[in-house]
Amino acid sequence: MKCKLLDKKGELKLSNKQIVHLKAQVTSLKDMCDQSKPASLSAGVEDAIHNVVKKHFQKLGLKNLASGVGDGVWKCLNGCISNYIIELSKRYLRQHVFSPYNICHAMNLFGMFNFQALHVLWWIKGNGEPY
Repeated sequence: MKCKLLDKKGELKLSNKQIVHLKAQVTSLKDMCDQSKPASLSAGVEDAIHNVVKKHFQKLGLKNLASGVGDGVWKCLNGCISNYIIELSKRYLRQHVFSPYNICHAMNLFGMFNFQALHVLWWIKGNGEPY
């Protein structure tokens, strides 16, 4: 009789531990649900990436972290995002690297800047239309 009582007592301790564990899980799920909704989809994705990196990959170097996040985003949604990333890259290159001002500046440094080059740049800046 005493053995049966000890067995029941052991089962109760085990179930109390399970209850504590389940309560902790419920609390963490509530915390996740209580977080405010991000202002936009891009803000939500940014927060999610930041949280995963902070929790699991904090010790990675910047180069490895950037390549890992880049590969993950590139493959996301079966590659549908890759076209948009290419579009963003082209836009950035046009506006910041190959802008008419930067081209004029480089041509002036190498002594190739003349009126013919100026007309070409005006044509480029006007998207194929004469300026």
